[in-house]
Amino acid sequence: MRFVISCGGSGGHVFPGMATGELLKKSGHDVDLWLAGKSIEQTTLNGWAGSVATISMDWGGASSPLAVFRTFFRLLRAWFDCRRRLRRNRPRVLLAMGSRASLIPVAAARSLGIPVVLHEANVLPGKAISLLSRLFRVTVALGFSETAQYLPGRRTLMTGFPLRDMTPQGPLPGLPPGTAPAVLVMGGSQASAKVNELACEALIRLHRAGTPLRVIHLAGAKQEQAIRKDYAEAGVPAVVFGFLRDMGAAYASAAVALSRAGAASCAELAAFGVPAFYIPYPFAGNHQRLNALALDRAGAAITRNQDSLTVNGLADRLGALLANPAERARMKAAALKAAIPDAANRLADLLVQTATEPPRP
Repeated sequence: MRFVISCGGSGGHVFPGMATGELLKKSGHDVDLWLAGKSIEQTTLNGWAGSVATISMDWGGASSPLAVFRTFFRLLRAWFDCRRRLRRNRPRVLLAMGSRASLIPVAAARSLGIPVVLHEANVLPGKAISLLSRLFRVTVALGFSETAQYLPGRRTLMTGFPLRDMTPQGPLPGLPPGTAPAVLVMGGSQASAKVNELACEALIRLHRAGTPLRVIHLAGAKQEQAIRKDYAEAGVPAVVFGFLRDMGAAYASAAVALSRAGAASCAELAAFGVPAFYIPYPFAGNHQRLNALALDRAGAAITRNQDSLTVNGLADRLGALLANPAERARMKAAALKAAIPDAANRLADLLVQTATEPPRP
């Protein structure tokens, strides 16, 4: 059978789409990935050997009547491009991973009677998933069980967040030697200056207070050198990366993580059983906060709002966690219990099941 996976927009959409596609290919199915033409998508395709198509869906800036007119015709062209590709290849099911890049592919697929499965990664559904699931008869696969309450009347199924293969490729390069617990700091796919600064200052403060620790810091390319310099001058045993491909090695080395609360980060940390201290990104609606609170309630995480978090407050809470192995062990067990490591299998099975069901209008 042939499937199309529309997963353009960001790594948080491409990675789970690829993970699901890989399993379908291993089962003998044909899979086409559809991307949206964003530059960040190209950095995520490492290892994908299947078909890739770019459906240009540049929404542009509609700041004037002329801009609106141009955007309309770009999207209309994308609509006809989607229909042409779908009619030529005739997939059994289209899987859309969310974001605005899903809107036109899903509408085109349903106009041709092709079944659609949506995947919502966050607790709070995004605008695209909310709209598409209201307009069309689709199945919505959920990354969090709490999401169902926000989609009343829709057909939903809990699958979890599909994870790429994150088996560590070896020891984490540059990890300071020793047995002190390692704190993993990551501020999201684009890195966060605020998280970088809070974490760096708090960890330096803990080190100066005599707390045993090591640091793994994903600082992003812009702040990599500055963060590395700060740790070095303070004598903190740390390894700093601008970008790290082998995230499995980082997760496997971490005793605690300090992170934003994107759906991918939440799923990956839970899968590795890493106790997490979440600082949700405050400028993306309530998405990250609700993700973090779901794991907080499960006992796997601590959540603090960025606006109310101080360096001293962060240092105190992290220090208490680092000094309490029993609490970390409890949180690790809770994280592993909350994880869904076979999410990609569940989603792939749902696609195959949908392909064999009687057609739905």
